[in-house]
Amino acid sequence: MVKVKKEDRKLVETLKRFRNIKETASTLRVSRKTVYNRMASLRRRWREARNFTNWCEAQVRHDEWLNNRLRPRVKMDEEEEEV
Repeated sequence: MVKVKKEDRKLVETLKRFRNIKETASTLRVSRKTVYNRMASLRRRWREARNFTNWCEAQVRHDEWLNNRLRPRVKMDEEEEEV
């Protein structure tokens, strides 16, 4: 599981609130360069996680056995099973 750092959560929440790099940096008491660097780090980690997910999806898409073992099992409600 990918862990999100507390600093990153705070950065994203502040960016959503102000929608401005300068205000975000001022509020977090860091430089604008730090905000840009953290955003770049988030983008990189997001891309890496997405690439891993895409690779896994491609593997299970073409192999029934692997698909049955790697995909999460979803339990149906009893009502849905009866229908």
